[in-house]
Amino acid sequence: MKDSKYIDHTLLKADATREEILRLCSEAKEYDFASVCVNPSWIPEAKQALEGTDVKVCVVVGFPLGAMTTEAKVFETADAVAKGADVLLYGHTHEAFDERLDGSSGGSVRVINPGSVGSWFGASFALLEIRDGQILCSFGKGGKPVTGSHRKSGQ
Repeated sequence: MKDSKYIDHTLLKADATREEILRLCSEAKEYDFASVCVNPSWIPEAKQALEGTDVKVCVVVGFPLGAMTTEAKVFETADAVAKGADVLLYGHTHEAFDERLDGSSGGSVRVINPGSVGSWFGASFALLEIRDGQILCSFGKGGKPVTGSHRKSGQ
């Protein structure tokens, strides 16, 4: 895989302008990056600007603090998926999960949250392995694999 496909081109400042978002997308196309990461309000513009490319639209949910309720994050997730987000990143969601949600174009969006990275809940992580075109996900805590304690979807 090309090195550029490991790069997520990001612009998350609250006062980003439409011109800055379009420039971000243009640069992602020019350099063939893996994705652009924007705030959810910019999904329609990013999707349109990246149409016809394989550059993904990544959005943040619960960003920057993640201090809202689970129900608020669920609503924000559903809204982002309905608007066409390809990848969702979460801020401070302590429960690890691996779910598939119905996407706006009939496919599905994979949502993986590694859980907490803070010491209060114990650092956790998601290990992603790509094997034969499939993304395999397992979770761990404190450097050790965890089994049976987290929800997991299929491949």
